[in-house]
Amino acid sequence: MIKDGSKLAMFVLLIEKGTNSVKTSLCRVIESASWSSETEDLCYILGNSPKLVQEIVEVVNQNYEVSGDAIKAMSALCSLHSNRESLVRERAIEGIMRYISSERRELAPLAVRTVEKLMGLESAKVALVNHPNGVRTLVNMVFKVSDQECSESAVEVLLVVCGEFECARETAIESGVLTRLLLLLQSQSSNTTKSKARMLLKLLRSEAKNN
Repeated sequence: MIKDGSKLAMFVLLIEKGTNSVKTSLCRVIESASWSSETEDLCYILGNSPKLVQEIVEVVNQNYEVSGDAIKAMSALCSLHSNRESLVRERAIEGIMRYISSERRELAPLAVRTVEKLMGLESAKVALVNHPNGVRTLVNMVFKVSDQECSESAVEVLLVVCGEFECARETAIESGVLTRLLLLLQSQSSNTTKSKARMLLKLLRSEAKNN
């Protein structure tokens, strides 16, 4: 149904102008588009509509009541590789960083996992590193006692950007990541998380030593 141009335009308009209830319902429609191969075409169409992605990011940024559903919708769109460049282009990284930094961030683990998925794109790495609080925000996610999955995703993202960008390494160190990594290694985190933490710790200690 939404494959029709006029219906897609109406869908976008409702995301932009609709009530919170309408926005929530439409975000759930987007989320459901990623559930099966039968709706893959729909997921692609939605993810490659610049205006729609812009409105989803705007909901994440401005509407606390619906931001969680918008994060789910964004994550669903990100499940399709062909959508990811569009998401980065429409400032998804910036929207997610703002969400993670907000008071209402119940879905922070999902948000960080979405960033992790985007790290295969050079444009996403650059967007994260250039964000004023991007690396610092992820450092704050490294040691989360209540959510090990969030910690693992944050460490994975930091491994990627710190491996490529000196400024990311410097910011991570200045933000206290070394202490957080040491605490993580002493926690009940999975072996996978600890292995990645050791790799990041080795990388950053080498950076600190060289400076």
